[in-house]
Amino acid sequence: MNMVIKKFDSTKTPCGDFDYDSLIKKRIFIVGCPRSGTTLLQGMLAAHSDIYSIPETFFFSRAFISNNPLKRYLLWPAIKVRKHFKNLVFDTDKSLSKKFSIGMFQSDYYRPFVDFMDYIALKNRKNSWIEKTPMHLYCIDEIQSKIPDAYIIHVVRNGLDVVESLVKAKQENSTQWARFGGWWRMFYRKFTVDDAIKRWNHDFSITKSCLEQTKNILVKYEDLISDPSSSLSSLCEKLDIRYEENMIYSEQSFSSIVRKNERWKINNKSSLIREIHKNSYKDPLRKIYIESRLDSYDV
Repeated sequence: MNMVIKKFDSTKTPCGDFDYDSLIKKRIFIVGCPRSGTTLLQGMLAAHSDIYSIPETFFFSRAFISNNPLKRYLLWPAIKVRKHFKNLVFDTDKSLSKKFSIGMFQSDYYRPFVDFMDYIALKNRKNSWIEKTPMHLYCIDEIQSKIPDAYIIHVVRNGLDVVESLVKAKQENSTQWARFGGWWRMFYRKFTVDDAIKRWNHDFSITKSCLEQTKNILVKYEDLISDPSSSLSSLCEKLDIRYEENMIYSEQSFSSIVRKNERWKINNKSSLIREIHKNSYKDPLRKIYIESRLDSYDV
């Protein structure tokens, strides 16, 4: 690892003129329904000595805002994502603002993003990186077509727990979470249980449809909590990276992947562990209602 990193000089290497592929070992994306444990897994993997990560980038979800095929074709991705990418680079490392940018009509709009992730990983003496944005679940085809060597990790969690966690997070962080219910719901109604059920069913169906595709890996939240060592060891084997025991004790790594305004992620690891199956469901009818509308958790 150190011999490889020594080839890279962050003070002399200009963007776009360097063969990052020869130094980067793994490019990994973590996706899934929000409140399924994606941040927990990201923090554990980010504790690995060879892996670098940053907070959610929303890069591909910003490049393809609309699910309408016609709008996706007419609205050039580079135009939509270039300002967002500029802010992302500035917030991550101000000194790189002039090094990485996307042209207004750049066809390979994704290339500066990949180069940027490669660069900051190598600058931090890592040979692999992880990007975690749950909404990138809707961009898997685009990600794998543009970054063929990318691994996609799908994190899933029991729908009953996710629904309750989604509703709670939205109620306690209404402004930040308004997008999950549609921006207009912020003004005249709350993100409801039905909204959360619909979201989990939709996201879970996408994950199931992707699991037979190459380099798509499933991680169950329940396994990660009940036996983190075995779950992480199995995941590392699939990613072809060595397992490190310190990934289980990863509290310090969360400071680098959680933004200050993401209050619902504070103390992420301990709070998520406590949250599993803690819901007492004082209203049994509510539990029955939710379970009757959730798809089968059959993975």
